Amino acid sequence: MFIGLLDTLEALPADARVAFLMSDIFEAGIDEVSLLLRRDVAACRELLRVARSFIQEAGACRAPLRNEDQS
Repeated sequence: MFIGLLDTLEALPADARVAFLMSDIFEAGIDEVSLLLRRDVAACRELLRVARSFIQEAGACRAPLRNEDQS
């Protein structure tokens, strides 16, 4: 499972991968992610939505992913 997640993460665009890792793995707030990526909060929320959807569709993560309300 871990290797599948790594492969899936590598397939994501770099900004979506960073947003996902910072938010869901390192539990950074959306404001921190926004500052790091130099994008507005709405754009970062969209990156997270895309990344989470992509990861779940790939079946790379069995644990429930954070939803946008928790970002």
